[in-house]
Amino acid sequence: MTRLCSSNRARSTLSLWRMVIAIVTMALTHVVAAEDRCYRLLKANPAEGIEGGNHPICRELERNLNRFCAAPPMVCQFQIHPDFKQHFQLPHWTVMDAEQHRGLIEELIKTPSLVQGYPPGADAIWKVVEPQVTRGLQNKTLKLERTALDLANLGKKELVYRLSTGNCSNYNQAPKNGDFSRKYVQGGIYVNYAPEVQRKLHKAQYFINANEFPRDVFLYKGRTYAYSWGMDQLWITQPYLSKDGFDRKSVCTFIYPKDYPGVQK
Repeated sequence: MTRLCSSNRARSTLSLWRMVIAIVTMALTHVVAAEDRCYRLLKANPAEGIEGGNHPICRELERNLNRFCAAPPMVCQFQIHPDFKQHFQLPHWTVMDAEQHRGLIEELIKTPSLVQGYPPGADAIWKVVEPQVTRGLQNKTLKLERTALDLANLGKKELVYRLSTGNCSNYNQAPKNGDFSRKYVQGGIYVNYAPEVQRKLHKAQYFINANEFPRDVFLYKGRTYAYSWGMDQLWITQPYLSKDGFDRKSVCTFIYPKDYPGVQK
């Protein structure tokens, strides 16, 4: 009888420990999962201009983004985890000698306003961008690249340039005593058709909005998508040509509820 009681107590103790280990394991798994979800897809709210959840790209992109929670937020460079390279790709950019193409850079920035017949707008935007270009060339941080890309999803690849002036930063830029706790700014990145392509595509009934520069782009199942930041939100849009001209359709909105005090990328 004594041996039987001892055996029962041993089995009870073993079962108790197994239960404790299982509970702790489940708790830790829950914590890790929560920590690994640094990007959260927002539910669609058309009244607030938020799209998300209904497009096939949204959930798959959310899983890709959350593979990079230990890395800086994707403000200045989009990243693709190997598990998602079947559907997501980055354009294959060819680096150019920016110093030898200063005239092209100015033309690239000015052309969207010029094709609208608004030279003052072209001069105004260049006045803002020119100091960034000059500083980027001096600091060797400016990068000018080109590729053949169907930027506006028109069904045909054309020459596209990507200009990065080098002043994009991935850290939280919100003032400590400001109204917002997080502010991520995707500055100094411009992607657009080559000036001659813009002029070719321009028609009287169409216009290229100078404020609609895609900040940066990636591909999903062969189609072009743009991404940009506003405060702590990552916006995914799809460039297209509407009856009114070049535009971008909102697709997904993600919130990034973290402070990243990193250094400039």
